[in-house]
Order: sequence, then structure tokens, then C-alpha cells
Amino acid sequence: MKESIDTPSRRNSHKPKSAESPVRRFSELRAGERVYKLCYDFGALRRAEKQSGLNLLAALGRLSELDLTQFTALLAAAIEPAQPGFTVEDAEDLLSSDFGLLVTAIQALGEAYRLSMPEVNPHEAPAAVVAAASEGDI
Repeated sequence: MKESIDTPSRRNSHKPKSAESPVRRFSELRAGERVYKLCYDFGALRRAEKQSGLNLLAALGRLSELDLTQFTALLAAAIEPAQPGFTVEDAEDLLSSDFGLLVTAIQALGEAYRLSMPEVNPHEAPAAVVAAASEGDI
């Protein structure tokens, strides 16, 4: 019987050991007494895209142009790596509990996006990457 790509032994064989894992950098969102840690993680974005039906990767670079559906999905995706199981509905409940939190959440998402982007060395990167980084597109 052929082994499926989804079996744990194959599915996780490419993962680096924990000591080799890249360090995630988090921004924070304070909501009353609660502090949520935000970062962008590929898996969380993919799950939020699947749940919301939106192209969140495209939305990352244009936070100021998001509608509430996209914004809520991105918030859920940013919180989920630090709080597994956090959903779009959880993000909606969080924002609904204090609509004034929206401005703070926009700032925290922007910071999480900034922290998730690699630093670009203009001497080593292709010209297109340097141009995009200087314009804030990455």
C-alpha cells in the first residue's frame, strides 16, 4: 500500500527541529485585561482563507483598504498561531465586544505584518525586491 502524503511520518518530515525553527515576532493587541499576541503564519492564513473564502495573502499589503470581513479574517489568522483554534467568529466576537478596539487592532495588524516581513539587504536582494520593500509593498 502506497503511503499517503498526509500521514504524519511523511507530512512532518520536512519540518525543522525546534532549535532550527525561525523565531516568530509578535505584536500585541490589548483588549481590556486580555492581551492577544499577533503574528502572520502561513498555516493560519490558509485556514482563515478557507474559512472566509477570501484571498488574505493579497489583503496583507493593503490593510487600509480592507472591508470588515477581510479585516476580521486577518485578525483571526494573526491571533491563531499564539492561540490555536482562534476562529473568524472569535475575532468577530472580540471586535463586537468593543468596537473602539478596531483602531487598535488595525495598528496591531500592521505591526504584525511589518514584523513578519524579512529584512531586505539591498546589496543581496534582486532590484524588484528592494523596490517593493522601499515602497512598503513587502
